[in-house]
Amino acid sequence: MNKVLFGYYIGPDIQLDIIHKHLINTSGRLKSGKRERIPLRDTKLRLLMYLLAHGDKGVITTQRLMINVWDKYGLRSSAPRLWQVMQDLKLTLSMMGIDDDFISRVDNKGYQVNSAIVTALYCESRLQNLPINDTFSVDESRELHPSL
Repeated sequence: MNKVLFGYYIGPDIQLDIIHKHLINTSGRLKSGKRERIPLRDTKLRLLMYLLAHGDKGVITTQRLMINVWDKYGLRSSAPRLWQVMQDLKLTLSMMGIDDDFISRVDNKGYQVNSAIVTALYCESRLQNLPINDTFSVDESRELHPSL
């Protein structure tokens, strides 16, 4: 059976659940002020998924992010909008206990992800008829993570 992207682990404790659009702390050990589960809106989810899927390839340019997170979905992209959503994403990740340097800005080129702590999670393709969500179809998940 083929594998279908189900989500990601960031470090040992944080899971991105694509189907339910949540970041989840799976450790049961929360640091003071940290959250166990945070829902993600579609654009923030697409941004995080694109960063996780392509972070092992080095710097992800601002242009690639705007095209693949906004433009392909009929939304208008701009550098200020990317910056705003990126800051919100970094705050969300921080609330889950992920270090602030997990996503870093590289000069005026784009962003870099600490891909060493990212693990893709897969399920069997027989589950691909599940409604992943309104944002990502199975084919779009494959596009975001080409190794599927």
